[in-house]
Amino acid sequence: MVNGKVLIPKNGSQSIGGQPLYGLKEFFGNNFYPGMNDFWQLEISNKKDSNGYSIFLWINNMSAGTGNYIVNQSNGLLYEEGPNNNQMILISPDGKKYLSSSNSGNILISRAEVTSSTNIISGTFSCKVYNIENSSDIINVTDGRFDINYTTLNH
Repeated sequence: MVNGKVLIPKNGSQSIGGQPLYGLKEFFGNNFYPGMNDFWQLEISNKKDSNGYSIFLWINNMSAGTGNYIVNQSNGLLYEEGPNNNQMILISPDGKKYLSSSNSGNILISRAEVTSSTNIISGTFSCKVYNIENSSDIINVTDGRFDINYTTLNH
């Protein structure tokens, strides 16, 4: 939930055709297999409706597998340019960027079955994020959950 409203990932379409804009995407680093010893990212977006939010969950190193990952300060960047810690980024429908701060939430991984043939990751998340242009503008992300099976995910 984002400020009390449910965010459900929805695919959108591009104005010039081509593949759909997928509302649920999972990314991971080159060294993720076999021991999850790299970053893991989940994008949850409503790309169908013009009033949709996007949330990016980032775990810097998921080698601990299941457990609680504390969300810390975001620098607003992802992949190798991102911070050396767990973070959340939220993009509002009007394009404002909201970032996590130190100890502002958590990502709880309750299931992590990651092998060469299986990639199932499940969990919950919550966080307070602040507007990078106005730190008093805070959004509460609560009761978030995901159940991702990469082998059946659109990508």
